[in-house]
Amino acid sequence: MRLRSFRLGAALVAVVGIAGVVSACGGGSSGSGGSTATTGTSAEQARLPRGASVNYGSPPPGIAPAVKKAAAAAGCTVTGLRAEPAQIQPDGTYHVLYEPTYHVSLPPASGLHYPVWADYGVYDQPVPFRFQVHDLEHGAIIVHLGSGVQNGKARQQVVAMWRENPAYMLVVPEVFKQFPANALVVTSWQRWMVCKPYSPKDVAAVRTYANVYRGTGPEAIPGTDAGQGVAGLPKPAIPDPGASASG
Repeated sequence: MRLRSFRLGAALVAVVGIAGVVSACGGGSSGSGGSTATTGTSAEQARLPRGASVNYGSPPPGIAPAVKKAAAAAGCTVTGLRAEPAQIQPDGTYHVLYEPTYHVSLPPASGLHYPVWADYGVYDQPVPFRFQVHDLEHGAIIVHLGSGVQNGKARQQVVAMWRENPAYMLVVPEVFKQFPANALVVTSWQRWMVCKPYSPKDVAAVRTYANVYRGTGPEAIPGTDAGQGVAGLPKPAIPDPGASASG
């Protein structure tokens, strides 16, 4: 179901600043399974939605063979996750103005979320889950780094991979107590890949995962920014310049 009203008030709408994208933000889209498309052939194409590979409220989705193969080669595990229990809100969306509680996984891979999503890029401080999940709804790939992967050569390797094709991608440090120190976890809507302990060969698996699933979230929204100026939402230390809402 599409958004029937975006009841945030004038101030929040001004923060979002791209009304055409926001007006489409809500629940419901079709599609399920492994993957529906290949990576775009240009930077512009890479930031366009490619067809949903998941449904709202669906059972655990399938995993594309290429992702299974890449994960196995790196010693990572990749899994389809059941949907977070979430009730559609009165405005027809999954938008809430608080930090939801997530039960299926941490970091979460679906569920209720804030009306504004985090800007795309590489962060040097944690991004609250309420913003992350909105990115996932749009088809984002989020690379979560444990404390042992947040500095030095490991981070450099991940950031170098991100620079190759940053569309729809966030790289974030995680400090919540359940997150293993020497781990890398990749999330998309209702899927995740866990690489523990981190190894440089994990980067190839992340690249494959991102190339298969970027832009295939349950809501067909371009991979552009909208979130700066919202309380509690940090800015990326390395923004994705191609995702800027200001062009």
